[in-house]
Amino acid sequence: MPVDQLLPFALGLLSASALYTIAALAGRVVRCRQERQRLNAYARLYGVPPYFLDESICIRKRILDAGKAVMNKAFKWVRLYLGIARVPEICEASTGKRDFHDYSVHKGGTGWPAHFYTYRCWNCGKEFEI
Repeated sequence: MPVDQLLPFALGLLSASALYTIAALAGRVVRCRQERQRLNAYARLYGVPPYFLDESICIRKRILDAGKAVMNKAFKWVRLYLGIARVPEICEASTGKRDFHDYSVHKGGTGWPAHFYTYRCWNCGKEFEI
C-alpha cells in the first residue's frame, strides 16, 4: 500500500477502535457506579462497614485495559509503517542531491520498503535490514 494512502487508512482504523472503546465505556462506567452504590446500600441496611469496590476488580478498569491494548496494537502498526517511509541513515556516497540512502528495491523484489528484508543502497552499495 503506498504511503500516501496509508495514513488515512491507519487513522480510520484508530478512530473505529476508539469509537468502539468509548461506546463500551459509556455503559460500563455507569454500571460500575451502580454496583458500588448498591453494595454500599446493602452494607448500610445490614449495619456492616461500607464496601468500596476496588478499581482493580472494577469492570470499568478491565474495559479500559482492553481498550488500551487495542489502541497500543494499532499505534504499533502505524509507527511501524511510518517508520518505513523514513530513511534511517545518511549515505556516505552522497552527491549533494540525496543525503540519505536510496533503498527503494530489496533483494528479490521491487516496491515499497518492508521490514525484515535486506536492502542495498543504490548510491554506496551498503546492505542493511529494516
